Amino acid sequence: MDKNSDEFLSAFNRIEKQCNNILKTTSYIPFSHLIDEAAKQNKVVKYYEKPLKAFADLRNAIVHNEIEPGYVLAEPHDSVVKNIVEIAKKLKSPEIIGNVIHQKISSFSTENELDDVLTEIEHNNFTQFPIFSHNGFEGLLTENGITYWLAANMKEDIISLSETKVKDILSCEESKENYRFINRKTPIYEIEGYFQKFINNGQNNGCLLITNDTKRVKEAKDILGIVTPWDLTKINKLK
Repeated sequence: MDKNSDEFLSAFNRIEKQCNNILKTTSYIPFSHLIDEAAKQNKVVKYYEKPLKAFADLRNAIVHNEIEPGYVLAEPHDSVVKNIVEIAKKLKSPEIIGNVIHQKISSFSTENELDDVLTEIEHNNFTQFPIFSHNGFEGLLTENGITYWLAANMKEDIISLSETKVKDILSCEESKENYRFINRKTPIYEIEGYFQKFINNGQNNGCLLITNDTKRVKEAKDILGIVTPWDLTKINKLK
């Protein structure tokens, strides 16, 4: 066989083995069915489901249509080989969110003043802020929450920005489920699914807070990054 056939079959076999590992089986499963089952458990397989099934047809053409040893009728194009090799690599070691999102995060204490938050919005155009107290993480303050608080207090002639505490505004958040903690090692292929769940729950502006340990978020430094719906375009380009 030519080099392209060798590379293609090698990558194909790696993918088949990785899918068997996902399903924790050593029994033979037809490749198309293998992909169907693995896609239910693995977001990378799910994302590449269609090309993987197409590769199966090419694999069969290579393996079953040898005219003589070392000579095949169907020789994969360079671009096809490059594609299947890249998918095999991504399936084995998918890009993780902690390597992708590096933006600055602004956190506040429940005792900070509204004026502090508004200044941060003005200077950095941030719209979501993790809030902490001496007890640990208290919730996510958003631009919407601030707007709701202002609307609810417009009956007063004067609103004191310096006397209003963050804890007062946090209670006006439309939902306490507008965030989710995710481990920094979460594959980027899983991110879109989290946002779909937000949408299904009526949270169009939900966000993901990146941590080393989703069960231990006590201080601002425990949050390594924040993923918003606007980051999905950047993330999808890396798939």
